[in-house]
Amino acid sequence: MANSLPRLMRRALAVPLRRKLMLCEGFVRVCAAWVMITLLPYRLWRSQLGVLVKGPQPIEAMLDARLSRVVDDVAWVHHALQRVFGTGFTCLMLALSARNMLAQRGVHSHLILGVERNMTATKEIGIGAHAWVKVDRRYVVGENGSSRFVALAVYGTT
Repeated sequence: MANSLPRLMRRALAVPLRRKLMLCEGFVRVCAAWVMITLLPYRLWRSQLGVLVKGPQPIEAMLDARLSRVVDDVAWVHHALQRVFGTGFTCLMLALSARNMLAQRGVHSHLILGVERNMTATKEIGIGAHAWVKVDRRYVVGENGSSRFVALAVYGTT
């Protein structure tokens, strides 16, 4: 443990300031999503999902280098939050946060809500659901397991 602490500190210090600031923003946004989803009725926060579209629409322009870096940074932030907090934040909370961070930086994305493809008889009563965010064909958050789900609703940025 004593040897791993300096290595962990070196890794933390090596993270660029831009990413450290985005990590703080991502944490605040995910916490806000947690409060919103946990405490408020759906009708009060459903507008945060975006505009319902008829399937993922192709994003017109290819991402330039700056926007591609923004997508990388937002994906890194949310993967870091997921590593640190594990199941403390749901995929919907992470997806809302990531989509809002992308929209604030001018990147159009799709928040996709899906249900499990193959429900088994042994599964307890309920459905398997997942949320993920994509920019064009690229996953930003929620790519793990998304192949097990079929898209039920797709929301674009407003």
